[in-house]
Amino acid sequence: MTTTKLSYLLTFGIILVLFYIFFTGQTKVNRVIAETMTDNKTPFECRISLADKQGLKAGVWIHFTISNTSDQDLELLSWYTPFEGFMAELFVIKDAQGEALVYQGPKVKRLTPQPSDFLSIPAHSELDTELDLTLVYPLTTGKYTISLAPRRLEYKTRAQDTDLLPFYCPAQELILDMN
Repeated sequence: MTTTKLSYLLTFGIILVLFYIFFTGQTKVNRVIAETMTDNKTPFECRISLADKQGLKAGVWIHFTISNTSDQDLELLSWYTPFEGFMAELFVIKDAQGEALVYQGPKVKRLTPQPSDFLSIPAHSELDTELDLTLVYPLTTGKYTISLAPRRLEYKTRAQDTDLLPFYCPAQELILDMN
């Protein structure tokens, strides 16, 4: 196939996808996602931290805090957050050479969120939890960098029943030195 034919096919495919999005009503959701990504006015603030002294035998504990900085009560979908434990790769951990450690925990696929999948976070309050990284990452002695895995998280207001709103926790990198 020639480059010109491939170019026409690619253009036609893109037009079909855009046509589908436009005529199936998906533009509203895509607009909300785009506005949230460029707006940076997320109602949440995320933080991770490590204890000063860590030991492989006692576990390597990471602390996760999420704050609702808005004036309204919000419902956070717990999926892909530390609040549900290790049901997906939550962190990116790299060794001193910059090689990512392989996540060795479960990876759960889901369908539709149920009411029990949401955590209530009142206005101007926070939730926190801790997880032991040694349960799902092959940590040994050495120096590591740790950050939250970049992932789209979702929430809704308490009065809202339908569309979930996306947000992203900002990148934050921690240094762990296991000697």
